[in-house]
Amino acid sequence: MNCKPPCMALIIKSDFPELIGLPVEVTTESTDFYGEFCWVVRASRPIPCWNERTGMDDVAAEIAVPDSCLRPITGLPDSEPITRFVDITVKVTA
Repeated sequence: MNCKPPCMALIIKSDFPELIGLPVEVTTESTDFYGEFCWVVRASRPIPCWNERTGMDDVAAEIAVPDSCLRPITGLPDSEPITRFVDITVKVTA
């Protein structure tokens, strides 16, 4: 599994292109989706999704996303200085 609650993750695969890269909060387990393990996730805005009951596009506060479509957002390793990851070049003008 890529994620587990409570963690933040990015959606990396979706039928809705606007969801790619969307940060979400992984909240709970969901039912399997065609044999694939899923998580219930929520975002800071309404999430476009497919409504199986109506057979139409919809928006929701929470959606189920397969684990394989999520990548956890992790912090920087404590053992390495942050300068390895961030360009801290500063230009000073007089």
